[in-house]
Formats: sequence, C-alpha cells, structure tokens
Amino acid sequence: MGERSAQAEWRKSTYSAEINCVEFRRESSSAVGLRDSKDTTGPHLRVSVAAWIVFRSAMTSAGRPSAG
Repeated sequence: MGERSAQAEWRKSTYSAEINCVEFRRESSSAVGLRDSKDTTGPHLRVSVAAWIVFRSAMTSAGRPSAG
C-alpha cells in the first residue's frame, strides 16, 4: 500500500463496468496506484510503472481496451 498523492487525480479504467470500477493514478515517476472505486477511502495498491505497462499491454493483447 502506498502513500496517497494529493496532486494526481484518480481515473476510471475504460474497461471497468459502471458499478465495478478500478481506478488508477500516477503516484510518482516510478509508481501507479490502483483502487476500488466503491471504497475510495480504503487502501490502494501501488505497483511500479514497469508492472503497470506490462499489465496494460497484456490486457490490450487479450482484446481489452487499454486502461490509460
């Protein structure tokens, strides 16, 4: 879990359903935060930018739209 950045805004994944949304934001030059949009005050997961790029690439290759 990471510290929350006051500068970056959370964005919804373009693949998320209307009520089951994953949100993401750039937290630093080396980290991306992920959270459940239904629990915006709860914990979030922090992954490296490299891991986020690999994940996005895998989703796009699987026929899913890119998530930012």
